[in-house]
Amino acid sequence: MDNKNKWIIFGVFIVITISLIIWLFVNRNNENIVIPPPTKTSIKNIYNRKDTDNLLRSISTKIYGTESTPIYIIDNFLSDSECDSIISSVKDNLVASPLTRVDPNDANFRTSKTGYFSNSNTIQNKVNKKILDAIKIPEHLSEIPQAQKYSVGNEFKAHWDAFDKESDRSFYDKGQRTWTVMVYLNDVEEGGETYFPKLKQAVKPKKGTCVVWCNIKENYDIDRDTMHQGTPVKKGEKYIITKWFKLDKNP
Repeated sequence: MDNKNKWIIFGVFIVITISLIIWLFVNRNNENIVIPPPTKTSIKNIYNRKDTDNLLRSISTKIYGTESTPIYIIDNFLSDSECDSIISSVKDNLVASPLTRVDPNDANFRTSKTGYFSNSNTIQNKVNKKILDAIKIPEHLSEIPQAQKYSVGNEFKAHWDAFDKESDRSFYDKGQRTWTVMVYLNDVEEGGETYFPKLKQAVKPKKGTCVVWCNIKENYDIDRDTMHQGTPVKKGEKYIITKWFKLDKNP
């Protein structure tokens, strides 16, 4: 073997040796690096009021309410066929709409009927995913969507969607509600507006229109200006979808 080949072999040996030393040094140091797993706090902090507000401002057709309590309106959120299909999928499985707290002095506080979405229903899954994709909050931070039917005379009197920490403790402990997403599934001939009395704002049902608002402030207190009611249907009927988002862990 001539001297030239000896130097080539020696050079390759040196490169391999240096590379091995560097690899051992780097991996020795990496043994001391511990990556902490995600915590409950980091998951909870997915609730970011400003980020969701900015997103909704960018996709809304119009915005009602005030700067601190905006009510976002997204027209044509669902197509006519999607609305019709949702109504068909729930109308034969409706039950009396429940209440968080029953008022013993008012049996007619909420007189609508409710149908619950099922994971086995294709159109319901499609619409649920459409809501999740629009608001960009993970599904585990939401409740299963519901559909409500209001016949003539039916209403839901003024209330908040957020839970009272004292009066609604069993519900509150499962996660305070953050955002409400409501979609009108049909036009109503007369009545049935969603009315926010503290904002003096009425929203008329319009097929396919989505209405979104946040029930709590950035400090997690209930936004009392979100009080709202489903006014009595005077003529025709009203179908809506309601989906609530929530905190994974209360502050």
